[in-house]
Amino acid sequence: MDKLAPWFEASRNDHMIAFQHGHRFVVYLGKEAADTIETVLDVIQQSEGCEAALGNFSEESRPVAKAIMHKLRSYGILQDLSQQGAASWALAAKEIVGGEMSCEDIETKENQVKLIVISNGTVPDVARMLAQENGLRNTRWVENVTEEQIFDILDGEDEEGLIVYSPTAHNDRLGAAINRWALSRERAWMQILPYNGGEAVIGPLFIPRQTACYECFRLRRRAASAHGKDQRVMDDGDAITFANSGASSWNSPAESGIVWSMFFQLLSIEMLDLHSLPMTPLRGQAHTVCFDECGVAVEHHRVFTVPRCPACRKPSLPMPQPWTASDPSFESDEKH
Repeated sequence: MDKLAPWFEASRNDHMIAFQHGHRFVVYLGKEAADTIETVLDVIQQSEGCEAALGNFSEESRPVAKAIMHKLRSYGILQDLSQQGAASWALAAKEIVGGEMSCEDIETKENQVKLIVISNGTVPDVARMLAQENGLRNTRWVENVTEEQIFDILDGEDEEGLIVYSPTAHNDRLGAAINRWALSRERAWMQILPYNGGEAVIGPLFIPRQTACYECFRLRRRAASAHGKDQRVMDDGDAITFANSGASSWNSPAESGIVWSMFFQLLSIEMLDLHSLPMTPLRGQAHTVCFDECGVAVEHHRVFTVPRCPACRKPSLPMPQPWTASDPSFESDEKH
């Protein structure tokens, strides 16, 4: 049952009617055209879809109304929103994927997703609230996990669940342990690193034998940093906790809300597993979120496999050899 797509905005004046979605406009010129289209829209909104609306037109005007509906449908202004009362998160996914899936199919797919969120501390309360609002009710929260416990905990989890690692700091050692477990069991997992004063990180989704692993991510991050040697201390050193700091977390609920909202939005598209997409939003991709006095900035990064990654790649390539540049020699060969 086609209805007006709620993400389109419409407006008109005496000479035209315009529809807008993002940076895209659909415009019809002429007062008569604007009047006719507005009439068709009014009838559609008062009816149960386009087919029912056609019955409210006379025999003479029905072909015109049908042609207008066909044109609006071709531009995506009319879409199949047959499920009454579709959840807002399903409509948001529908707006992105277009006509490939119905809202009902999206909700069915999302409701089948199982998440296992693991943290060395506690997960922000806003994450639980957003999981419910985004239809991910089959989510298990495992908090205060230690490196010694992680293998036993993960071995006992559902094999169909997606593991999401949400530490309280970037330098927690639990991520490396999860990476070792995931590579040995060939299980997909991903990370949500909290805002650390510079950035929060969403993703990438690590898939053994298909994408870069967690160690590849850390190596790439160090290579791209102006403080690579310092970052190595944070990555590989022993974390020091400040038990008497007086606060369990210094991240604001607003920062956590933005990060987790982005995660659930990206996950909603990733889990649809649409083969028509040239690139899914989390598979081998990371998104950094930065907060400063000017607002919020988001950047997207491809994370490529490191050929000599000590965790996921066997050293099949020879080690690079040092070389020394020298001036070319043009001495003649006396034999020739």
